[in-house]
Amino acid sequence: MKKVSIIMPSLNVVDYIKECIESVLHQTLQDIEIICVDAGSTDGTRQILTAYAGADDRITLIDSNKKSYGYQVNTGIAQAKGKYVAILETDDFVLPDMYEKLYLQAETYSLDYAMADFKSFYDDAGKRIYNNGNVFANTPSMYGKILSMHDHARIYESNDVTLWRGIYSRSFLLDNHILLNETPGAAYQDICFMHRIRMKSRRSMYINEYGYCYRTDRGGSSINSVKGLQFARYEYQYLLEHDDIPEEYMPRIYNMMVSAFVGESVNMLSKLGAWNNEDADCYEWFKNVLTEAVRASIVPLPKRSELLRKQFDILLRSKDEFAARLRAPQDNLEGLRDIGQKASMIVVCGAGKRGRALLKLLKDSEFGKDDTEILCADNNSSIWNTYLDGIKINSMDMYANAYPEAYFVIANKLYGMEIKVQLLADGVADEHIYRYDPGISWD
Repeated sequence: MKKVSIIMPSLNVVDYIKECIESVLHQTLQDIEIICVDAGSTDGTRQILTAYAGADDRITLIDSNKKSYGYQVNTGIAQAKGKYVAILETDDFVLPDMYEKLYLQAETYSLDYAMADFKSFYDDAGKRIYNNGNVFANTPSMYGKILSMHDHARIYESNDVTLWRGIYSRSFLLDNHILLNETPGAAYQDICFMHRIRMKSRRSMYINEYGYCYRTDRGGSSINSVKGLQFARYEYQYLLEHDDIPEEYMPRIYNMMVSAFVGESVNMLSKLGAWNNEDADCYEWFKNVLTEAVRASIVPLPKRSELLRKQFDILLRSKDEFAARLRAPQDNLEGLRDIGQKASMIVVCGAGKRGRALLKLLKDSEFGKDDTEILCADNNSSIWNTYLDGIKINSMDMYANAYPEAYFVIANKLYGMEIKVQLLADGVADEHIYRYDPGISWD
């Protein structure tokens, strides 16, 4: 029996497949089998896999007649002969000793599964940029312990549903009938899989060492999809309707649904700017389910993030208000652009970080005309007659009295309303006062 079966589902990843499979072939754990399940690649991926399979008898190449990540992984699990199963996404790669370290932990402690930490990465102008991902960054005592969902609710609180960082006992998967949903495409099928893993597992362990390298800059990957809310809705609806979920796990599942509901709404709206019919329908489903859970006091609203709590409250109250708040910074820039293109004089009210950022924007031809005069004002008398990015600072009262027809753009986060009242009292028309606000307010 092989120690680990590594399942590699692929579809048109020609730019990444060599780095991925090389990282597996050069693992320090050599007693492995590699099951490549290709779903009809047309870009040369399959030809590369064929060449590798011909050169190394540890590799088995299987053709999938379905373009479904879940189906591909399930096919690999059915074919696997190893004591443990791993899933490796073929635009990623693994560090050389990942599977050996996880295997040793799993064997030593008779684990249902073992997980490593990961590094996310992207390529920029020939340079690879890494960011560390530590599942228990705030609770490092969780590493290296034998955990079960019954005893350690923090496994759910980590908000981690990624299956690719671990190895799983094949007998544990088969005995508990744990498989992925076989929806089309590669879209979040790991959500149900990981919930099932955790609901059934009584012996798991997380190691505080990096093993997996996760690519974030591939445009076709599910993390960059605008359909994330739809994918998440399907997975959670399927889980709630088809799985026998112990009552003690329900608060954790709802908690993670909150994160998915908010996170995928932000992701979708940031890209599309508005709700379409499909996402509006998904919104109503999440809203109805989570509203009932809140009323029944089943949802333990996230303690780790006050921001998430505020976003969730607003999203439940109104999807249109939520979208408007996300859209506000862009709308603010549009208003600033209009002012910059028509004003002959702009007074930036505020000489702090926000004022400096605004001055740089106004110097950009997209926001200001070449002949627009830009001035800077601040109520702090100690900086009058000094300069900010080459622009002299004077009092707001002086500029308001001298140039009442100028446009006054407020660049102060804390005292914006007070400054507006001051300008109005100095005779500046309301329509000539604008507030520069580049952030999203969730208060």
